[in-house]
Amino acid sequence: MKRITGITIAVVAGLLVGGCSSSSSAASELTQPLAVEQKQAEAEPKVVLDENFLKSLEKNEINGFPIAIGMKKEEVISRYGKVTKEDFWNGGIYHSFEKLEGGAVLFDGKDRVYGIELEAQRLSETNLEAIIKKVGKPSEQGMSDLSEQYVIYYEAADNLVRIYAADEKLPAGKVRNADRMIIFNKKLYDEAPR
Repeated sequence: MKRITGITIAVVAGLLVGGCSSSSSAASELTQPLAVEQKQAEAEPKVVLDENFLKSLEKNEINGFPIAIGMKKEEVISRYGKVTKEDFWNGGIYHSFEKLEGGAVLFDGKDRVYGIELEAQRLSETNLEAIIKKVGKPSEQGMSDLSEQYVIYYEAADNLVRIYAADEKLPAGKVRNADRMIIFNKKLYDEAPR
């Protein structure tokens, strides 16, 4: 297998886990909010990983997702609310937004989107084999040199895509699923503050 090198951007998402009551009424009360949250997550825009994904990305559009490469920061704020966190990681500053669960955005020196990281919940497909069948053969795939993760790698004009799977060593018969995707523009990256 090839080893993949490059830039990776890590976003740490915290989960708040609450306790459960043994009464049946408490259990039924818990299932209703969970069902609403699941429907909301399903209604959130997802990156559509299909035969049009790379064609759209060549035009700096992310198929099925409302953030585009080159979009101004004000546009992202109008869609996803205020910035809730800024953090420096691996050569860039990522921004989390109050209404963008499972995602972070990077801006260049002119406040244009040059990169985005999305967790698996924001992808239309997470099975790596299915992604390859739908999107096409990756430029490269294998273990990342920067992390012990399996990665498939695509290029679309000036945009690079990495789709990561957390677990490269799986038991026989198990499928490998993506846990996140990173898209960044090489030209705009060069103009980003560090």
